[in-house]
Formats: sequence, structure tokens, C-alpha cells
Amino acid sequence: MKIRLISLVFILTTVNFAQAAQPSDESVEKLLSLLGVDKTPALILAHMDAMTANTLREASMGHQASGEEERAIHTFEQKSLAVRSELQERANYQALKPGYIATYREVFSQDEIDQLIVFYQTPTGKMLLAKMPQATQLATAMLQQRLAPVFQRMQQAADDMKQQLDTFRAPKPAPKQ
Repeated sequence: MKIRLISLVFILTTVNFAQAAQPSDESVEKLLSLLGVDKTPALILAHMDAMTANTLREASMGHQASGEEERAIHTFEQKSLAVRSELQERANYQALKPGYIATYREVFSQDEIDQLIVFYQTPTGKMLLAKMPQATQLATAMLQQRLAPVFQRMQQAADDMKQQLDTFRAPKPAPKQ
């Protein structure tokens, strides 16, 4: 009886450890590939390029820029190129991959990774992968639109406080004698 109990505890413990086994780097890499994580850096750069182009378009909209304005725009362009270069270096997939692998290995077991790989290879998994970016984009736009007034009020409150602090901190004229 005692041996049976010890055997049962051993089997249950072994099964539990087997289910919670840490995933291999290879299996996580396969999942990351299916998820298209390697495309993320290019998406980040494209988003930054779009933001830069939009900022430049807004800056030049409506009138001919003066010499000082042209210099300010040129300075912005140079700074954006430097930031883009740094972003390109830091967001390189090969540089990020060890962090992704460590994150997935911490969060998922080998069994879970295996199940996800199987799922994302099915027609439903492929459909989800194909449509998720659009769903995420639409949901993000909806959230931004819904929350914009709140953030605008917060920005206005911050601007008001800054203006008040600037007024309080401004040098006071000396009293006339």
C-alpha cells in the first residue's frame, strides 16, 4: 500500500512537471515565426516614417516657410533621421529575438507552445493571424477617438498649470519708490 501511494505521488508529480516543462528555444522560434513577430520592427519603422511625414506636412501647410522656419524644419528632419537610425538599430529582430524567446519561455509551457503552433497552422489560426492586425488597428482607433476628449482635458489642465507656474515664477517688477 505504501509503495502504491509513493508511486502514485511520483507519477502525479512527474506528469505535473512534464506538463509545465519549459519550452525549447526552437519551439518558441517556430511560434514567433508563425506569429510574424519578425515583421514588427518594419511596422514600427513604417509608423515612425508616417508620423514624421505627417509632422512635416502639417508644418508646411498653408504658407511659405521663412528662413528660420526652414532651418527649424531641417533640424527636425535631421533629428528624425537620427532617431530613426537608432530605432532601426534597437528594434532589429535579431537583437530582440532573445528577449522574445525569454518572455515566451517564462509565460508558456512547452505544451502550450505546441498547442499554439498547431492552432496557428490551422485555417482558423491563419485567418486570425491575417485579421488580427486590422482588428487591433480598428480597436485602437476606436479607443483613441473615445478617449481623446479625456486626454485633451488632461493636456489642457497640464497647460493651465504650466502657465500658472510660469506666471508665479516670473520675476516680479521691483516696487517703485
